[in-house]
Amino acid sequence: MRGQASVEFALIVAIIVALGLTSLVIGGVFIEYLKIDAIAREAARVGVEAGKKDGTAGIAVANARRWANIVYNDLQPKCIRWSTSISYSGGYNRGGMFSVIVTCDYRLPYDPAGVISQLASFSGVPSTSSLGSGGVIRLTARHYFRIQKHKARFP
Repeated sequence: MRGQASVEFALIVAIIVALGLTSLVIGGVFIEYLKIDAIAREAARVGVEAGKKDGTAGIAVANARRWANIVYNDLQPKCIRWSTSISYSGGYNRGGMFSVIVTCDYRLPYDPAGVISQLASFSGVPSTSSLGSGGVIRLTARHYFRIQKHKARFP
């Protein structure tokens, strides 16, 4: 009877510690996603703005890629591997879409038996097993902006 309270206390403390660590890891994943999202948003914005000035798709894509690298170095997300995909539709003419997709393979600092990776996969975040023995998830952020060659002028 005396040992029963100790066993119950140990079980409850273990569950509380595991839940606390899991919530910290999920918060860290969310912060890393916000960094990746900022990279995609800023690169797409720069790509569209470059087209307003000179109208060439090549310069817009180069400026967007350069700006993505600048923002990545500024925010320093904890990616094992990251990539940027930049595309545009409509021949980079007015009304087309300029899109930037940034992906980041993020290694979780704590993932007991792949539980957090499995939870992430249920929410639509694919886990990548090719990078290690679990604990790695792929974060993807997409941003699209409409290409407007000329800004409206108001008196």
